Amino acid sequence: MIPRKLLEAAFRRWWLLVVPVVLTPLLVFALTQSTPQYKSVASVWVSQPTNIASTAIGRSTNPYQTVADAQAQAMKDLLSTRAFRESIADAAGITGEKRADVVARAVGIDTAGANLLKISAVGSEAMGTQALVNAVITRYRARAAAESERQTSIAVEYFNNQIAVARAELDTRLTALNSYLGNHPGAGDSRSGDLNYQRLAGAADSQTKVVDGLLSLLQEAQRTAAAAPQSLEAIFSVQDDASLPAAPQSLSISKRVGYPAAGLVFGLLIAASYLYAAYRTDHTIRGLEDVTELNVPLLGCVPDIRAGRRHRLVSRVARLAWWARRKRWDYARQVAVSISPVVVKGGSR
Repeated sequence: MIPRKLLEAAFRRWWLLVVPVVLTPLLVFALTQSTPQYKSVASVWVSQPTNIASTAIGRSTNPYQTVADAQAQAMKDLLSTRAFRESIADAAGITGEKRADVVARAVGIDTAGANLLKISAVGSEAMGTQALVNAVITRYRARAAAESERQTSIAVEYFNNQIAVARAELDTRLTALNSYLGNHPGAGDSRSGDLNYQRLAGAADSQTKVVDGLLSLLQEAQRTAAAAPQSLEAIFSVQDDASLPAAPQSLSISKRVGYPAAGLVFGLLIAASYLYAAYRTDHTIRGLEDVTELNVPLLGCVPDIRAGRRHRLVSRVARLAWWARRKRWDYARQVAVSISPVVVKGGSR
């Protein structure tokens, strides 16, 4: 049986129970709603063809990592730098001091297979998201080409310096060999067995091989620099251009239904907590059931106050009947609240 005090606490301030149940879901719904978001996506095929040097960006030495994973990680690393994000924002026409943060929130890099990348951008404008995806692809290609050119130029300069040093050493050894032959004309004969000549000749031959090897490496670096644009096109090829969103993204079922439902449950918990607290803190005596546990005789009771003639006339109107009954309930409750147990000396009440 439901205690009478619990029912009275529920109906006494019923609006305090209704407010959290109604207001909490509405508040959650308002907070989870956002402006319509458009999403543009581009598909890029990445691979590592044979006989083509890999680009300076997106190179992986892990045999268990796919080419798409390596390229995606390289692009994410670049997006973590403010300078690269600002260059993307400038290419997409995004202005403002926080344009780098806008790019960081909007751009996403995901893999869709071993050789497929998905570059996406989310924003409030359809044209803006498409321009942002195109800017990411353009700036990444430019950065990869610039990095490849920088590395090959460093390699070419390094090999040129090494070749100059190696040729100087080769000239020194050839000079020593020719000087020895001038002083010993017969040393060049294979039958002479001159050990000094064989030592000088061997040193000159080994240095000649060093020069030839450096020249081969220099030619390889020069070929890599010349073929860098074609290599980048083969390794990083756009399959599907950035799409132009025709409609905003639909909200997920969790945002449309789940969050307001959770807010409703939370509002019910708030209302139930308030009702329980009001019931447990009400120690007034309002009837026999409230004094049964006190083990004292009941000295009086509060009768049900019948409505007077004026109230009877008012109660005939349907819209005012509830108001007339509420007046009687309020009077009886106020009288009952004034009756409280009184503790007297000697242990009796």
